[in-house]
Amino acid sequence: GASPWESRTLPGGFVFYHKGGVTMMRQPEGNPSKNGYASLSLIMGVAGMIFLLLFPLISIMLGVAAMIVGRKGQRSCRPLQARTGFVLGIISIVMALFIFLGAMIALTLRW
Repeated sequence: GASPWESRTLPGGFVFYHKGGVTMMRQPEGNPSKNGYASLSLIMGVAGMIFLLLFPLISIMLGVAAMIVGRKGQRSCRPLQARTGFVLGIISIVMALFIFLGAMIALTLRW
């Protein structure tokens, strides 16, 4: 009988099938036209983290944008990038709110 195809999944969703001397590759499922959303979400999430200490309000705006664009990028070929941008957006929003509220409390108490 014929031996079954051996498969190996690599990071990013690429799957390699091997049988005998033949190797085939299958690209990850998803919509390639939405890859830009996934990349943009990751970039905005990282930028939100970078602007966190100097400009917390900009960090909040970038975090919200990263969440919106990351949600659109979930159906791309790069869902991990979109999810990472989405999570970084949430983290930058929460941390920026803590920094902003802490600064307001410190100014109110006049430390």
